[in-house]
This record gives sequence, structure tokens and C-alpha cells, in this order.
Amino acid sequence: MEYTKGEWRAEERGVIIVRAYDTNTEWTRAICYLPQRGERNKSENRANAHLIAASPDMYAALRKIVTMGFSHLRQDDIDKAKQAVDKAESKGF
Repeated sequence: MEYTKGEWRAEERGVIIVRAYDTNTEWTRAICYLPQRGERNKSENRANAHLIAASPDMYAALRKIVTMGFSHLRQDDIDKAKQAVDKAESKGF
């Protein structure tokens, strides 16, 4: 599966943006832009941005669970899955 590598983060800069950061090269790439139209839309777009930003982490955690099976999970694997969910549910930027 190919997708933009790097740490994905949600940011708010006039519009809500999800960016991928490559810390080795200081390179960034916008993954998506979520325009803000009204408070309800802004709140919903913030939640969507955090979910999108967490998707590579959640994919990696779930992929490991699927390939290893639940009985072979280590605490480290469970912690990574919890961190990915926490990132998706983030309340602030």
C-alpha cells in the first residue's frame, strides 16, 4: 500500500490542513484542506482532520494486530493502538 510517508498532523491556519512531515528532510506535503464554513462545519472538520491525521498510525497498529493475531499482542502493540486512537480523538491543534 502506497501513501504519503511521514508524521501526519492536523493544523489550523485559516483553513484546517492535514500535513505529512518528514523529520529527516524537513519536507512537508499537504494531504488535504478542509475549508471552514460556520461553527458546526468548523467543529466537524476539526474532528475529520484529526481522524485523517491518525489514519497512518491506526493502519500500522491494526495491520500488526491482523498479521500477529490478538493472542500474540505485546503491551507495546497495545500502546501504539491506543496512541493512534488518542491522536484521532484529539481535541486541539
